[in-house]
Amino acid sequence: MPSSGIKEKKTGSGAGIGAVLILCVLAVSCALGLFLFRQQNQPGPDPTPTPVPTAEPTPTPPPPDTEPPVIEGPHDMTVAVGMTLSYRSGVTAVDKVDGKVKLEIDASAVNLTEPGEYPVTYWAKDKAGNRAETSITVTVVAVSGVDDNDPTADVSGEGPVALPPIGEVTAEMVDGEADRILGKILSPSMSQWEQARAIYNYVHTHVKYVGSSDKSSWLMGAYVGFTRGRGDCYNYFACSKALLDRAGIPNVDLYRVGGGTDHYWQLVNVGGGWYHFDACPHPDSYPLNSFLLDETAVREYTEKCSPVRSNYYVYDYENCPVTAVGFPVEELPPESELPVETELPPEGGEVLLPPGVFATEPPEVEATPEITEAIPEETQAITETTPEPVPELSPAPVEEPTLEPSIAPPEEGLPSPVPEPSLPAVEAPAELTETPGKEEIP
Repeated sequence: MPSSGIKEKKTGSGAGIGAVLILCVLAVSCALGLFLFRQQNQPGPDPTPTPVPTAEPTPTPPPPDTEPPVIEGPHDMTVAVGMTLSYRSGVTAVDKVDGKVKLEIDASAVNLTEPGEYPVTYWAKDKAGNRAETSITVTVVAVSGVDDNDPTADVSGEGPVALPPIGEVTAEMVDGEADRILGKILSPSMSQWEQARAIYNYVHTHVKYVGSSDKSSWLMGAYVGFTRGRGDCYNYFACSKALLDRAGIPNVDLYRVGGGTDHYWQLVNVGGGWYHFDACPHPDSYPLNSFLLDETAVREYTEKCSPVRSNYYVYDYENCPVTAVGFPVEELPPESELPVETELPPEGGEVLLPPGVFATEPPEVEATPEITEAIPEETQAITETTPEPVPELSPAPVEEPTLEPSIAPPEEGLPSPVPEPSLPAVEAPAELTETPGKEEIP
C-alpha cells in the first residue's frame, strides 16, 4: 500500500513539469514569431544615398582699388572785377569703381574785388581712400568804364581793342579766334565727346550773361562773345557754333518757337545720335546742366519752367533736318521716320558710342493687286446641254510702284553733311539790369 502511493505522486509531478516546458516553448515561439514579424515589416534603408554637403567655394575678392577718381572740366578762367564765377559748372569727378564721387572745391583764396591771380583747388576721394587733386588759376582783371547793360563792353582783360562794325566781322576773323581757343582747351587724344564737353565748359564759363545782344549776324555774336566775354543766349549759341564747326563736330541750329522771348541753341552729334547742346546758363530757380540732353529731358524741363518762361525748348520739329534722341516716335511724320537711339551718351567718356549718322530706309510699298476685266453676265450663263467656253482674259498690265530713293549713308571716314539753316535777324530784346550773383533767364 505505501509503495503504490509514492508512485502515483511521482507520476503527477512529471506531468506538471511537461506542461511548464510546453508553455515555455510556446512563449519562445511567440516571441520569435513576433521578432520575425517586426523584422519583415520594418522599412529597409533608403536606396537614395544621402548627399554629402560640399563646402561653398570662397568668392574671389575683387582686386584692390588703387586708382583715384578722374576730375574733368576745370580750366583757367579770367573775369573782370565785380563779376561772379561758377566753379562747379561743367566739372565732374568719376571713379572707375564707385562712379560719381563728391567733388570738393577750395576757392577761398579768390578775391573778385581785387585784380590778381588766385588759385582754386579741386579734389575728390573714393571709398578706398584714393585722392585726386587738380588746380586752376582765376585771373581777376580791372576793367574801367564797363557798363553791365552794354552787350559789347569788353571784360576779357586783353586790352581796349575796338569792336569792328558788323559788316567787317568776317568768317576768317571768327575762325581765327576759335582756333586760338581750341588750341588751349583741346588735345589730340580727346574723343569727340570730350571735345564737345571742353567746348561747352569754355563757353559756359567764359561768357558773362547780359540781357541783350546784336542778333543780326551769328559771326558778330561769336566775335563779341570771344573778344568781349559777355552776351545773351545768342552769343553763347554763336560761340558754341564757331567752336563746334572748327572742331569738326556736326551741329544744327535751333531757335525757340512761340513764347515771349527768343532763345538759341544746338543739336550736336558726337556719335550715337543727336543731343541738345545749350551752353547758356539757366536761372537759379530752375538749374539745368544742358550738355547733351535728349528730347525727353528738354521737354520735361520746358514743362517744369513754364511758370517763368514758356516754350523754353520748343522748336520747329517739322523742319528740323535731324531727329533728336528720345523724340516721340508717334510724332514723327510717317514718310520720314528716322531711327531714334535711346542710349544716352556717357558722363565722363569712359564708354563712347560708335560714330555715324543713320540713314532712312525706304518705306515698304504693298504690291498693287492684279486687275482683271469683269466677265459679262452672258458669258457666265451655263446651259444644261453644252456649256459655252469662257475665253481666257489676260491680266491688265500693272504699273510698277515708284519708290523714293533712300538716303545713302555717308562714306566711311567722312562726316555727314549737315545743312546750316540761316537764322532770321531778330530785334534785340529790351535791356535787363543784371543782379550780381544771379543768372537771368535767357
